[in-house]
Amino acid sequence: MKKFLSIILILLMLSAILCGCADNEPEKSDMVTFSSDHGYTVSYPASYTPTSLSSDIDFVIMDETTGSNVNILSRVSEGNVLDFTEEEFVSVMEEDGMDIELMAFEFKTVNETPALVATYKYKENEITQIIYDASDNTYYATYTELPGTSVKVSGEMLTVIYSLMA
Repeated sequence: MKKFLSIILILLMLSAILCGCADNEPEKSDMVTFSSDHGYTVSYPASYTPTSLSSDIDFVIMDETTGSNVNILSRVSEGNVLDFTEEEFVSVMEEDGMDIELMAFEFKTVNETPALVATYKYKENEITQIIYDASDNTYYATYTELPGTSVKVSGEMLTVIYSLMA
């Protein structure tokens, strides 16, 4: 009986230690808000410096160690992009030259905005894309996780794409 209790206590201590180390989200005080001229805001860790790629992709942050990144593309709304089926989503990606393995696909409300959340593998990368369907604009918040990305960085990047407010 003592041996059994000792094993349980050791397992409880290990789980407490591991749970304490698994905090992947950045502290709220370490977050900065980016306000886009396209009508959205997004919060990101202050340790990153946003850049832009074009007038439509006006927010990009990147982990300098692995190259994992977040970018946000803004488009004028062209109807309800949330009418996609899984098959149509995969087909559109194939038309763009991307042979993907769809891992998750769901419609939900994120920060009070209707959205499509898709997670897929493309080559060796795992990509999470949230398509926000705001009234006047559609926002594509994409996190591309490259191999070797730490759990901490992954948590930070996912927090960013889920923080978009339209």
